[in-house]
Amino acid sequence: MYYANPNIRSHSQVRQTDYSILVTGDGTVSVEPNQAVVTLGVITEDSNLQKAQRENAESTNNIIQALLQENIPRHHIQTYDYRMDIQYDYDEGIQIFRGYRVTNLLEVIIEPIDKVGLTIDTAVAYGANTVRNIQLTVANQDRYYLEALQKAVENTQIKASIIAQDLG
Repeated sequence: MYYANPNIRSHSQVRQTDYSILVTGDGTVSVEPNQAVVTLGVITEDSNLQKAQRENAESTNNIIQALLQENIPRHHIQTYDYRMDIQYDYDEGIQIFRGYRVTNLLEVIIEPIDKVGLTIDTAVAYGANTVRNIQLTVANQDRYYLEALQKAVENTQIKASIIAQDLG
């Protein structure tokens, strides 16, 4: 059954048509960033894979310990990417083994946002040799998403009401 008004629950049949109107709404919430997400870490190269892994692990552990000392919570420091790659040089089209590259990248959430520079400086002082990304963001994004969604629904209802009035 189709009810023209969802508040009316009669069992009388309402005439349906093949006509429809699609209405969309917009909802925007502006929020100032209150945290940063930084990707940083260690890249180590050596002809011996075990040595490269060991040096990389030591440097990464030093960075993590230093960040913990800067009161970054442990759950705000996560491994983002870890890889081992073989490195080659090419001489006149001939592939020549050069060694291994071990990359260990951490994703670090920094709050408050004004600690970004200090945090990166600390990581570099303790062995980080790459900083890949600094993203300014907002903690608890769901709250703001729901607020924007509510505004979008209200906007849609206003548009639909105007269209319904104009069409009679």
